[in-house]
Amino acid sequence: MNFQPYAINQSQLIGTYAPEQILRGKVLDILPDRTALVQLGAKQVVAKVASVDPPLKVGQDYLFQIQQGANPLLAKLVDRKPANSGSMPTMADDVLSTLQLKNDSLNKQVIQAFLDHGDPISRESILNARALLKMSGDFSGDIQTIRWMMNRQLPLTEPFFRLAKDVKTSEHLGSQFGSMLLEIQRSGAQTETVERLKTALNTFSQSQNATGLTSLVHGMGSKKNAELLRSFFDTHIPNLPEKSQHKVDSFLSSSMSLKDVAILLKDLKINRSSQAFINEVKTFAAEQIANAGSRLNETEHSNLFLKALKKLGFDYEFQISDSVKHGTLAAKPFDSLKGHLLAVVQDQGAPPTVRKMAHEMVQKITGEQIQMASADPFVAQFSLQIPIAFQKELTNVSVYWEGKRDRKGSLDPNSCTIVLWLELTHLKETLVNIRVQNRSVTLNIQNKQMDLRRWMKSGESILKKHLAEMGYDLVSLSQSEKIDRNLMKKATDPLTESNYRMDVKV
Repeated sequence: MNFQPYAINQSQLIGTYAPEQILRGKVLDILPDRTALVQLGAKQVVAKVASVDPPLKVGQDYLFQIQQGANPLLAKLVDRKPANSGSMPTMADDVLSTLQLKNDSLNKQVIQAFLDHGDPISRESILNARALLKMSGDFSGDIQTIRWMMNRQLPLTEPFFRLAKDVKTSEHLGSQFGSMLLEIQRSGAQTETVERLKTALNTFSQSQNATGLTSLVHGMGSKKNAELLRSFFDTHIPNLPEKSQHKVDSFLSSSMSLKDVAILLKDLKINRSSQAFINEVKTFAAEQIANAGSRLNETEHSNLFLKALKKLGFDYEFQISDSVKHGTLAAKPFDSLKGHLLAVVQDQGAPPTVRKMAHEMVQKITGEQIQMASADPFVAQFSLQIPIAFQKELTNVSVYWEGKRDRKGSLDPNSCTIVLWLELTHLKETLVNIRVQNRSVTLNIQNKQMDLRRWMKSGESILKKHLAEMGYDLVSLSQSEKIDRNLMKKATDPLTESNYRMDVKV
């Protein structure tokens, strides 16, 4: 049979299946010119039917074996022969026979799970799944993990299997941050790698609690920033006692959070609020540095998500590859949590408990990274659960992304769906649903705890302006009291399977 796509582009079938794979299919309709509409696995296709005896029947389930995965996609019907007893064998029996596999209960369970969900079945996938399942006692949970790995075309090997399992079963990263800091404190570890990790964890947790001064550090560099602030102190606090100078130096090396500002003002016996002090620094900076005003007035919370991914180390492997390529690989770890965690794992002088927890955190971060893997080079569909430092505490944010990729594999910013799930201190359960179509943005906030429409109305013009500066048009901003549990599930459930239904033109 020659299969052609139905309601999807041919490119979405090419490479999806490989020769010898077996799929369960159902005939949905008999069409003219010897064609039939068939549900092949998870996709609907039109089959060019050759001579079949007996003829295909609408509503009937069949087994199809792929003969050619390239264009055109070719498959044949798997013959169903009666057993020696005269009874008709099950589909699992037919797969075992066709792929020449041992007829035992575990093989049958694996095959039946694949058949029930429309997964492509091969001899290799069954043998690999069988080997992984022998390591666990949770068949239903682990076969789901294996199916997700197959869906994303990840190797069915033990390392990937453990990474995927950890994503489902381990604590949120935010909780692991706290546990790690407590363990470092309890153990009294003071090796260089542990101290760096401790600083990185504290910096990540405090990064979004920083004042507008922090944006100066990142935007202009710490050296220029320190010079600017020293100039401010010299101008606004002349004749500062020499014994107080070290307190200023300590502040300049801190994260410059509101708490740090308050401590400094108290130590220097300056009677003004932290925010008033910050505003004075901003005004001074705006007068001293070209364009500093606009730089400092940008919200510290812009690009929270992308900043968090970089700080966690989602681009760690890319940085290493890029550094090796350009011959700039440094001996010290890259300044990301993943880099510092790996350094602790390799530090023989660090306490075993700290090293073990560092390894678990690396596994968690890597597990979140592989969730972004895609079997289709033109489509991105994934969920992530990561901590974001926001409003004086770490908030676990669940993210679901569905959209297209461009020819280079990058996410297409023109059309996508983004779902954010947050559990906030005051607003409680909150879902943000963002839909982008040809750069037109529809944003819906779902929350039953509080009426946000007045607040949304007051900020709509600012949001519209910022989006316009990035080339987007805000067409709708609304609130719904009822939370869509299906959307919430997409964001919060790890290991999201690719089940997109979009036309991808190539």
